Amino acid sequence: MSLEISGLRFAYGSNVVFSALDAQPFQRGEITALIGPNGVGKSSLFRLVAGLLKPAAGKISLDGRDTGRLPERRRAESIFLLTQHTAMRAALAVFDVVMLAKRGWRGGKATDADISHVEEILNLLDIEHLSDRFVSEQRRPAAACRFVASLGARSTGAVAR
Repeated sequence: MSLEISGLRFAYGSNVVFSALDAQPFQRGEITALIGPNGVGKSSLFRLVAGLLKPAAGKISLDGRDTGRLPERRRAESIFLLTQHTAMRAALAVFDVVMLAKRGWRGGKATDADISHVEEILNLLDIEHLSDRFVSEQRRPAAACRFVASLGARSTGAVAR
């Protein structure tokens, strides 16, 4: 699975956020950090990738397919956005955040394999002792939520923030 961004242009009115953004393909299993000061477009980029905002120009491709041309349901099944604000307000445990990032909008119950995979991720990060704690109770909840969710998502090909 790969996610590629080419020639992306987006603006809020006359405030241009991206004029010609290109990003080399993000490959499944890679961990990528998007960092920068407030107001430079990080959240806007995630919303564009998830299809919640529409670019003025350019293309976002998932496995070579233009996400702008995917039916809404197919895009929602392939790309999942979990914002820090949603995770904080929903009183989710660390385990739940990783599971949401892993499963996205796929309905039904989590399988034994899903549960095992989330446990593996938490063990790998040496934070299994935090699995039942609410994200909002952590010292740096927003950072913890983004980091843990992104790891769960990256291992399954989803996108999270």
